[in-house]
Amino acid sequence: MTRPPSLLSIYARAALGAVTKNHSLPSSFTATGILPNNNRVKLSLDIPEEDLPFTINRLHVRQFRRVVDDNVSANLHTSEIPVSYLQCLLNCLPMNQLTHANFPLNIVGSVHESIQITSHNPIPIDADTIPLQARCFVHPEMELSDKQDWIFTVVTLVQDLNTEEQGEREEDNPLPIMTITNKYRILNPQRNKLKNNSHTPKTIQPPEQDYENQKHWKQLAKWNFPVDSGRKYASLNGDINPIHMHPLSAKLFGYKSCIAHGMHSLCKLWSVLETNTEIQRNLRVQHTLTEDNHYEDDGDCRQEVTITARFVRPTLLPNPAVVAFWKPSSMSDTNTKITKSADGVDDSVLLLHDNANAVNKSYDYVIGTRHGQKDNQFKETVKGSIQITTATATSTSTSTS
Repeated sequence: MTRPPSLLSIYARAALGAVTKNHSLPSSFTATGILPNNNRVKLSLDIPEEDLPFTINRLHVRQFRRVVDDNVSANLHTSEIPVSYLQCLLNCLPMNQLTHANFPLNIVGSVHESIQITSHNPIPIDADTIPLQARCFVHPEMELSDKQDWIFTVVTLVQDLNTEEQGEREEDNPLPIMTITNKYRILNPQRNKLKNNSHTPKTIQPPEQDYENQKHWKQLAKWNFPVDSGRKYASLNGDINPIHMHPLSAKLFGYKSCIAHGMHSLCKLWSVLETNTEIQRNLRVQHTLTEDNHYEDDGDCRQEVTITARFVRPTLLPNPAVVAFWKPSSMSDTNTKITKSADGVDDSVLLLHDNANAVNKSYDYVIGTRHGQKDNQFKETVKGSIQITTATATSTSTSTS
């Protein structure tokens, strides 16, 4: 593949799959059945990885900022690619995998469940165009929800093949500079029947909080999402799903109005963090812990940023009062080794450190709104965490070989 697949063609394949594909998972695609933890299934999928050389254009990055950034004048000349940008640009790759001819299920009506973005190295904007490589694959384990929905994980590794560091790696397995892990929930048409007979523990969500009146949570930002927000975001990556485009087209799919892309909120969050003093101070500091418990500068240290997001409910448009809150969270130092499953695929699809001296700064965040809600109650739309890890340059990367 030499250019990103068109989302329009992907949607056409998805619509065709609604007629030609299964609405239940055939037994032939489960290689070993339910795994010991009872909510995962090992899959036997014949879907090849996608390798996509692509180019970042400086002008497109500026267009991205103008759409998602309320403080665009402060960030327009930032020297690095926003952490959230590549998911916007490469959103087509996971969808292309899930509409592959060998993917067994109809995905019409599927839901973007969650995302985790790990920036292993910042991507500088040091030229008008920046050549990169993306590698995308479906993880061979499927999760079962408490309603027996099918949750598939699609991993995208972004690699810079031109750096000196990459030259030290095996030619076919370069170190990624970013790992994007998307989870998609495909609704089981028998979910209401099966959930009563399921052995999977039911997920009990804690009650939603009134974040405005809690001392640990601080308001980070407040945004206005106009009715054309979906069209503006779609202009960046071609995601013209009718539920985002116009109130009338969204009503055909059962919505009261059109809804914002979930990633739009996450992109706006990162645009605020790009100018946040506390976040930037932690990103810029390079240090290691000495034997006498002091920190000192170390040029071999680098910062990794991980953003997680769970898309709780849609944001109906227009919405003049979408609010983000955040607070520090307590996270222990990372000292994790990646383990391999029997087929050679990493049990964890994330790049983790084998380094006892890693220092973590972690924050929880929640995005939501009171606008249009019954009794003016605050309702969460997106929630997750931001983790900044300082570690030595030696780390273990994921591999599918």
